[in-house]
Amino acid sequence: MHFAAVAYVGESTLDPLKYYHNITSNTLVVLEAMAAHGVKTFIYSSTCATYGEAEKMPITEVTPQFPINLYGKAKKMAEDIILDFHKNSDMAIMILRYFNVIGSDPEGRLGEAPRPEL
Repeated sequence: MHFAAVAYVGESTLDPLKYYHNITSNTLVVLEAMAAHGVKTFIYSSTCATYGEAEKMPITEVTPQFPINLYGKAKKMAEDIILDFHKNSDMAIMILRYFNVIGSDPEGRLGEAPRPEL
C-alpha cells in the first residue's frame, strides 16, 4: 500500500519539485522495489484533485481527469505510471481517489485541524 505523500495544493505551487519528487518519483521507486521483490498487489492512495473542475456531477470513475493544480497533476502522473506499469505486469493494482474522507470542522471536533494554505 502506498499512502504516503505531501498534500497541500498551495505548497505544491510554491515547491513543485518537492511534490513531483515525493508523489511521482517515489511512486516509481515503490513500484520498482515491489516488482524486484515479487510483490503482486499494489494499492495507491490518490485524490479527487486529479479530476480538476468536473463539467458535471456526480464525479464517477469515468469522469475525465484534468487536474488544475500541481498537486493534482503529480498524483495524475503517478496514476498514469501505475496504469502503464500494470499493462505488462501481473501485479494487481487498485487506485483510490479520496474526496475528504475524514472531513473536518473549523472547531476541530471532527477530522484534522484545518490549517491555512500557504
